[in-house]
Amino acid sequence: MQVVNELNWTDRSLSYLCRTFDQLYSGQSYLLALPVIHIGFLDFQLFSDYTEFYATYKLLNVKSHKVFSDKLCLRVVDLSHIDLATEEDKLFEIDRWAKLFKATTWEEIKMIAEGNETLMQATQALFECNTDELIRQQCYAREEYYKYQRTIDKALKDTAAERDQLAEEKAQLTEEKAQLLTRNTLLTTKYSQLSTEKAKAMETIQKQEDEILRLKALLASK
Repeated sequence: MQVVNELNWTDRSLSYLCRTFDQLYSGQSYLLALPVIHIGFLDFQLFSDYTEFYATYKLLNVKSHKVFSDKLCLRVVDLSHIDLATEEDKLFEIDRWAKLFKATTWEEIKMIAEGNETLMQATQALFECNTDELIRQQCYAREEYYKYQRTIDKALKDTAAERDQLAEEKAQLTEEKAQLLTRNTLLTTKYSQLSTEKAKAMETIQKQEDEILRLKALLASK
């Protein structure tokens, strides 16, 4: 069950499902692996682009939708959309179970369970173990805290790694920029030198042309 959307339900449910399915001892036949069904009760919409009260997920071929195996199954009950329960959902009283989880008082719980022996038994069991609820909640909260803390630590570690990578890329870009500036300076200097040499060459050519004209004039006068 999860009340607050911590954006990790898909990974969390898959983790529980796979750990439960991996039940074989060394040397046992894989055919002895028993089917595993994970049922999640969420008080939020799992996928923002898809709304459904009771959903079933299996391993499928993405093209033909052929079921790969019936031994792994994920089911999600969206407690925030009980109003979308289908006639089939109501036939199996899944909506009543959902309302039971959403109930806030014992009177409301008893009213929902009335007439259904299974629900009444569940309500009675819930009432009997309610005295230990605080302890269970504390243990659960502690376990969730540690999981959440590990998630945060991993996120911080990933962020630090990304930051170091960005810093490295920035340093590399800075170095490349410096190399480009140096190259540009060299090209500018080379261009200036070539321009100076060109000017000198033009001056020399002009002097030679002037000298040729002077000599022609001198020969013509003789």
